Amino acid sequence: MTQRKYFGTDGIRGPVGQWPISADFMLRLGRAAGVVLARHSRGKPKVLIGKDTRVSGYMFEAALEAGLVASGVDVGLLGPMPTPAVAFLTRSLRAQAGIVISASHNPHQDNGIKFFSAKGEKLSDDWEHAIEQELEADFVVLDCANGATYQVAPKVFSELGAEVVAIGDRPDGLNINRGLGSTHPQALQLAVLEYHADLGIAFDGDGDRVQMVDREGVLADGDDLLYILARAWLAQGRLQGPVVGTLMSNYGLQKVLTDMGVPFIRANVGDRYVLQQLKQHGGMLGGETSGHILCLDRATTGDGIVSALAVLEALAGIDLVEARRGLFKLPQLMINVRAEGAREALGSTAVQQALAETEAALQGRGRVVLRASGTEPLVRVTVEAADEAEVRQMAEKLAEVVKSAAERS
Repeated sequence: MTQRKYFGTDGIRGPVGQWPISADFMLRLGRAAGVVLARHSRGKPKVLIGKDTRVSGYMFEAALEAGLVASGVDVGLLGPMPTPAVAFLTRSLRAQAGIVISASHNPHQDNGIKFFSAKGEKLSDDWEHAIEQELEADFVVLDCANGATYQVAPKVFSELGAEVVAIGDRPDGLNINRGLGSTHPQALQLAVLEYHADLGIAFDGDGDRVQMVDREGVLADGDDLLYILARAWLAQGRLQGPVVGTLMSNYGLQKVLTDMGVPFIRANVGDRYVLQQLKQHGGMLGGETSGHILCLDRATTGDGIVSALAVLEALAGIDLVEARRGLFKLPQLMINVRAEGAREALGSTAVQQALAETEAALQGRGRVVLRASGTEPLVRVTVEAADEAEVRQMAEKLAEVVKSAAERS
């Protein structure tokens, strides 16, 4: 690629070129280069690969070879070979391209690549751009949480034409949901940025939840996905009944749907309550902020893979970053008040009065929720409004009232 180098230390350090170098990247690069070569070759193309003596070259050589072979290319491995010799052999052996894995004069922890054309010269800008475009096409990171989707999800998305990198696809019986999946999206956010992916998709252990990450590494939770689906289905004339969220759905989702003319109903937390409200009111779309999405036109329960495919269909070529810009979420703060008698304190005069005052202050511009845990002596105080300072002040004041009432009960 005009002898562009993609350097990286242990496959982690940022690149001199466009992408960080890693075994996964080399696999993708080999596939992309092979696709472009096959597109412009009459017969089966041949590529020669040479390298210098640094240890990482052996790993990258294997990954490049695998990517090239997977795209229908014959590969000749030259082993350690000077860069000029690879250029000469590419021309003399009538190969369609030559690749050198080397960081030249840089220290051993760096590595990189150089491409040569069939003439033993630098690739043209057209070839370089074609390979880069192939690299960037429909690239998705899937986080399977080391759970039930670890086999089926990568196969489904690959079969549908996406270039897939999977993480959380090495279950050992103990590592399910451990630091991965929709409950721990940080790993996916980092992977999307590292691989320069179009987006990332995270499932949970049993595969009924889904959350996404856009190309900028920003999480798109269940509220974002409901908004994208509702807007697309409304435009297509296929949205029926109200959209159902829960007590924890952001007020911004309620407001934007209402502004769109779409009724919004809140159910208790739990996908079964969402399903009950959908059936009762003739709706077809609902879900939780956590990523339980119900698309009743295609499934009877929350299905992470089905929901993810529905979102991708709704995007229809629109970038996830752009698609979610119409949703303005309000700052939300939840404070857990843990005390014996906390649940009983919700019915006290002091708490009810404080709740009424807060609701009156937020009317039309925010909301407040006091929710008792069903299993612990715990009350969750949640406040949403546009002003973060006001949200904190209100939430802390309400939490103190609940705590004081619990101590008196």
